[in-house]
Amino acid sequence: MKLTRGTLMAAALFCCMLPAHADQVLYQYSTWLIKDGKAGSVAAFQSALNETFKNCGSTTRLTPDGVFGNGTKTAIIEASDCQSVSDALDPASAAHNGAITHDLWKIVLPDTPVPSVAQRAAALKLTFEATDYDRMQWNYCQNRPLYSPQDGRTVCKSNDRASFITWGPNGATAGHGREVQAVLNLFLESDGGEAALASAFGDETTSVKRMLTLKHDPNGPLETYLCGVWLDKARRATWREGFRTLGRNPAVQSAYKTIYGSRSFDGGKINRFYKVWTSDAFDLPVTELDHGWFVDRATHMSISESKLRTALQTLKQSSGESWPPSAAAIRQYVSLNVRPPNQREDRLGRDIAFYADAIGEANLSAEEGSAWRNRGKRDAVNIGLSDQRTMPDYSPAPSIPHPMPTGVLSAEEASICPEAVLNPERPS
Repeated sequence: MKLTRGTLMAAALFCCMLPAHADQVLYQYSTWLIKDGKAGSVAAFQSALNETFKNCGSTTRLTPDGVFGNGTKTAIIEASDCQSVSDALDPASAAHNGAITHDLWKIVLPDTPVPSVAQRAAALKLTFEATDYDRMQWNYCQNRPLYSPQDGRTVCKSNDRASFITWGPNGATAGHGREVQAVLNLFLESDGGEAALASAFGDETTSVKRMLTLKHDPNGPLETYLCGVWLDKARRATWREGFRTLGRNPAVQSAYKTIYGSRSFDGGKINRFYKVWTSDAFDLPVTELDHGWFVDRATHMSISESKLRTALQTLKQSSGESWPPSAAAIRQYVSLNVRPPNQREDRLGRDIAFYADAIGEANLSAEEGSAWRNRGKRDAVNIGLSDQRTMPDYSPAPSIPHPMPTGVLSAEEASICPEAVLNPERPS
């Protein structure tokens, strides 16, 4: 018997109404650190837990850094023994074992909404990206020892030569899609944006704004101009510190999220997954784990709707009357068969985080096992995502205009960047 999407959704919803106990895990430390960022939900919980300790007469305090490791786990276990907390928790709650659960969150942060699936998926994405709003890095000459012609080191290598700058939790770049420029342009439209930019970058403010006007093409004005900034170590450091300061600004974080949530950027990529999954051709429910996987893939790579459709059609044909397989099996199949031309192992290692628990480590191929281990054996079940709960329909935020600027450089500016930097070697 073929199950319709409606039947599957009903089954999933019925399943999630029959838990062993009602206290859902939101975040739990297992063997890998959850790095949710300084402005994320974990940091907010850590800060509020300090107030709980104070009220319980405990001297224990956490640094609200958004990193969930053994220290936070141990602190939660201690807090769960405090009478005001313990009396409100189910004895079977995973909070007693150090997890942030739904009920513990409501006890510690009663006026703050419980972190959504999207917020928790963002925590895993941020963990994989190993960055935050206040972190910017230059991508010219990433090799060690560093490129330094004056010291006789003339080799420049880069595995991402078209990004120039990477900034923030989604890995915004100044090249490729020019997401850095999109965020700054949107922020500069807000009240106080100009003043905040000047405060962050000081004497380099005009230079940062110049970046927003330059055309991007291979070895073009934008790449050459930013190379000129990077060549000067003092300017390089000033820009890094400027983005650090700017990234701590809540209005900048809001602009960043708006850009990435739009149809023009990651919102549009995520929507392509939903469009294929829920189409009449496949009629698949989208589970929490599916959504988290969509988010992570949208952050890390381009999304081809046609390639997704082709992969699912092939899987459907091979499944016959057994269609659809489990949600985890579908993610596994697409992960193995729709992969980027570069970073193939890295992408697979991230993908496995969204199906390893259901498939079982023993059932992973040697390639999968190696890729997963190299990515820290992270598992999306540790951020409380499940295939037993389905997502509502998804709609990205409206498109945001992002025209290509046409600015060019003077002849002197165009000649400043060395050939080795403009055309770096690939790492061996």
